[in-house]
Amino acid sequence: MRFVLFLLSLVLWLPPLTALRLEPLPQAAARPSTGSPLDQEGLLDLALVFSGVPASAVPAYRSVFERWSTEFQAASDPNWDSARKADNLLQFLHTRLKSYSTYQTRLDVLVDRGTYNCVSSALAYMIMGRSVGLDVQAVSTLDHAFALVRLPGGREVDVETTTKFGFDPGTKTEFTDSFGHTGFAYVPPGKYAKRQVITDRELLGLLVQNRMADFQRDGRVEEAVGPAIDRWTIEGTPAAFKTLVDSFVNYASWLNGRKEFLKGLNLVEDMVAVTGQIPEARDLAWAFLNNHVNQLLDRQDFAGAQAATLTWKNRGFLTETQSSQTQAVIADRQLSSAVKNQPFAQAATLVDQAFSQGILTSARRQELLSYLYGQEVQRVASSRGAQAAWQFLGTLPAEVQALSSLAKAKEVYAYNWSVEVHNQFAKLWNAGKKADARQLLEDAMRLLPESALLKKDLVLSQGNS
Repeated sequence: MRFVLFLLSLVLWLPPLTALRLEPLPQAAARPSTGSPLDQEGLLDLALVFSGVPASAVPAYRSVFERWSTEFQAASDPNWDSARKADNLLQFLHTRLKSYSTYQTRLDVLVDRGTYNCVSSALAYMIMGRSVGLDVQAVSTLDHAFALVRLPGGREVDVETTTKFGFDPGTKTEFTDSFGHTGFAYVPPGKYAKRQVITDRELLGLLVQNRMADFQRDGRVEEAVGPAIDRWTIEGTPAAFKTLVDSFVNYASWLNGRKEFLKGLNLVEDMVAVTGQIPEARDLAWAFLNNHVNQLLDRQDFAGAQAATLTWKNRGFLTETQSSQTQAVIADRQLSSAVKNQPFAQAATLVDQAFSQGILTSARRQELLSYLYGQEVQRVASSRGAQAAWQFLGTLPAEVQALSSLAKAKEVYAYNWSVEVHNQFAKLWNAGKKADARQLLEDAMRLLPESALLKKDLVLSQGNS
């Protein structure tokens, strides 16, 4: 028996989606956890329905168990005590059972094919045992289930239903070999931390959880939600609630992998209608909203991203902090787009406005301004040359000029311009136009007195006057 829900990242084949069921089956709704204990008919009917048997076919399977019970009683000796009857019932059942199969938890398949696992065989034994007057209960361990018979005088005997030698297994030498093929370890009485007697509803819950694992293993994660709701409806235990939450989380993970973020948000609304506003639902909503917003931002749909954030905040799925964080991301992406696509002056104004409104941090403002002014100075250099680019940088506010990338750019353009002046000076000087060459240097030095290259040229011109 498997109690662990499969991780969706391991699903390799994903079949088409089917309808999501968000209401319990009528048979489950009619027998809620708050109702009276299940009678024999209720236990059998729910076991069959949860196995996937249509309601119209339930009577036929019910008649099979009635027939088996009649046949066993006809073959019974009236002198048998309860222990002998319980042992012989297990052996009788195994004349109908053919082979053990780890994943075969369905009661209808047990009847039709004779294949079974620990849950389906324990259910069959419990149903038949009670029909012949035995007090049969269910026991669960970490990953296994079996039956227990309460005998007159207070004695309790385990029944490992996966083998015909399973009655009071600690007393039979044949048990170990026959039980070994199941892959489980027998947990004997006394180890109460590792085993517990469970109710009929909890045993049915294990059947449902096994069925959910089948759906998830096959990639039919959407179909696992309905059974989880059934289990929560009839059982109402913390384990059933965890299974319920896991079913929604697994389906949400599947939707996230398909990038169906808006559908995932709608699923979270459906989840909350069943589970209430639990942390897992809020976490899912936050993850889906972030992914949905990023999807919209990638399409430059800033208005859509804003609207989605406000919508899910107003529906109670986002905290003020989360909403503010998302709004800040949207504003930042919108600014980044403006910096790249809008005129330079307009984009610079938007950046400063966002900073004054507290939307941008100081570091992010500097990053955007560095990019914005860096692009503009490259445009000036391309159209008007290095001198114009250097002079443009000199007109910027001191705090902008102090940005490391712009300070470096100013040094580069200053040097490039000094090289241009040097080349022009050399050309004039070599052409014999020494006065013009000196004037060029003097004019440049007034603007760029710290240039080592121009200083060297000036010394040369003075020494060769």
